[in-house]
Amino acid sequence: MPVPYKGASQVITDVIGGQIPSGMVDISGALPLLKAGRLRVLAITAEERYPFAPEVPTMKESGFPELVNYTYSSIFVRSETPDPIVNRLHEGFRTVMASSEGRVYQAARPGIVVDYTPQQIRALVASDLERFQKIAQAAGIKGR
Repeated sequence: MPVPYKGASQVITDVIGGQIPSGMVDISGALPLLKAGRLRVLAITAEERYPFAPEVPTMKESGFPELVNYTYSSIFVRSETPDPIVNRLHEGFRTVMASSEGRVYQAARPGIVVDYTPQQIRALVASDLERFQKIAQAAGIKGR
């Protein structure tokens, strides 16, 4: 039975504490507990195994070939923001992430940085929205 949570930290706390038998969270937040032996990750939803936990199989390998999903972070602005401003912000973030401080920041976190253009991230978000709308419709989930 799905139980909605407000955040991954409470899911992890409740799994470790035995309040729930399992949970689904972003692996990067659970990785320290996996490495410490406090959590067991059954599978990840990426296309390929996660480089920071190569021993964990994908859902595809586990018999669920259509269950591919990513948790991603991005910078968003209002849809009315002019493209020149969006592009300037994008270039600024790319410059920061390419700096020595940006590389140190990235190395300290178990995420995978993908350098999408503003157009690519728009397409990804639109594709995810369409995909999840179809899933919700098939499951009979109604919006507010």
